[in-house]
Amino acid sequence: LPLRASLDTLAWFLLPFILAVTWLGMAVGALFRTRESAMAIVFGLSAPLLFSSGVAWPVEAMSASLREIVGVVPAFPGINGIVRLTQMGASRAEVFAEWHRLWILAFVYLPAAWLAEAVRPRASDDAEPGTESESIA
Repeated sequence: LPLRASLDTLAWFLLPFILAVTWLGMAVGALFRTRESAMAIVFGLSAPLLFSSGVAWPVEAMSASLREIVGVVPAFPGINGIVRLTQMGASRAEVFAEWHRLWILAFVYLPAAWLAEAVRPRASDDAEPGTESESIA
């Protein structure tokens, strides 16, 4: 597939996308006791999120309320912006709304990730005195 965006434009767009996805992942990951249960939930949600992004199913066919619900996931503006940049040759001005929404999501998820990490119990908190995990620390 041809890449119709310059690398600096792609980096400009990917920065808030990567930050939003990372901080959302940290916040959601803290809700689960094990990594495996988090992966099972995320895997189950991946297909509906792909369809709701507008790549595999037209966005116009979805209700406005559903678009607003999936709009809080960075994949929605991220996929749309990346496809428009790389495949349609859109300019920065044409994807500015998606870029702006990604920054908003990133700054919403940053305190959520920070709070989730601050209150999440650590493995060393569950260890009994004199165990190997305590002696390593």
